[in-house]
Amino acid sequence: MWVGLIDGTVWRTDNALAGAASVWNSYSAGLPVGRGATSLAVDPFNSQRVVAGFWGASAVPPPNRSQHVYLTTNKGTSWSDVSGTDGGAANLPDRPVYAVALDPGSSNGLFGIVWSGSRLVVVGLFGTVLTSPDGINYTAQASNAYNTLAAVAWTGTQFVAVGLGGTILTSPDGVVWTSRKAGPSWEALQGVAASGARIVVTSASFGAVYSSPDGVTWTENNAAAPQALLDVVWSGSLFVAVGYGGTST
Repeated sequence: MWVGLIDGTVWRTDNALAGAASVWNSYSAGLPVGRGATSLAVDPFNSQRVVAGFWGASAVPPPNRSQHVYLTTNKGTSWSDVSGTDGGAANLPDRPVYAVALDPGSSNGLFGIVWSGSRLVVVGLFGTVLTSPDGINYTAQASNAYNTLAAVAWTGTQFVAVGLGGTILTSPDGVVWTSRKAGPSWEALQGVAASGARIVVTSASFGAVYSSPDGVTWTENNAAAPQALLDVVWSGSLFVAVGYGGTST
């Protein structure tokens, strides 16, 4: 969890769900401390990338960067002013920033792939689903999902795709998709695995796990791990999930 304060510092905790036991640290090196940090955005597929926007006027004259939007690619260890280019003609104006958003990739970004034995299914940004019988020729399919899909698995009888907005979709053939879970809007589901008897999905937003015997009915365990889980596999005897807190089985 990230928080921006009115003094311009930015703070992060990696164990917010610990409540009173959570530990907060400032990650503000290189930021314009003294002006309020009014907005933050985290890349949903790379938690190392965070953007921060700042209040007030920097009084930095053009054509220099205006010191209003900063980017870190190492989870706050260092920040870079991305308000433009010194000497550039199209820099961000010296005005307060109230909101920022971070696009995690291009419109054709692909994040998950699985082989069923006869068909490849690929999933990606904005509900993208592609299918292929041979890995050479691909056909776009209508998932009827608008959230980004991060991962997909084959259970032996159906495909299961998961993604942002708490999205879970199933399909018997990769062509016709049915929504099985949606929401909350802030939740990112990033891992999915199947044992043959059970499907398990992990949340990259907190330490939750969703399980289902059939892909239709889902049960939530919101205390499966102390921190967010990024991926899960079936070992042949147990599910193993990994995330910010280490490994959970």
